[in-house]
Amino acid sequence: MAKNSKKPLDILRKGLDMLKWQVQACKANLEAKLQQNEKLTDADEHWLDNDGNVVDKQCVLETLEAASAIMNEDLKSWMRQTGELFNSFMNLLEISVKLLAIKESIGLIVFLSEIFRIALSACFTLGPEEPFSTKPNEKEKPDPVFTHKENASLSQRIQC
Repeated sequence: MAKNSKKPLDILRKGLDMLKWQVQACKANLEAKLQQNEKLTDADEHWLDNDGNVVDKQCVLETLEAASAIMNEDLKSWMRQTGELFNSFMNLLEISVKLLAIKESIGLIVFLSEIFRIALSACFTLGPEEPFSTKPNEKEKPDPVFTHKENASLSQRIQC
């Protein structure tokens, strides 16, 4: 299937050229009549004023060509601006993806450091002598408080 690659303005221009050629041939016949001093009929004069007058058709084609040129420039400008916006959007998207990856890696680092901190604090608070409590619901008894120094243990005396 062959695609018609002609633009509409090219088709109009070609059609106007063909019409001019046909009108020129008819005008030449009418001018020949006038040179032989023959009078033009009302139909001939009407034809010259309407169908034989291609000036208005030429003006319409020129207006369409000018409008097309303006539209083409506007379209090119719009496409250029759209392309720039698209490139900016793609750059922003790429930066967002990089920031998201950094955030996720930072989140992973924070998560791992938190796990490490919890593990370290668990190691230091449990101590080597009591790794785990054998009775889960057993409450720790507070150390007794002595009011007299003579009844205090050595560690309690050092604290005072």
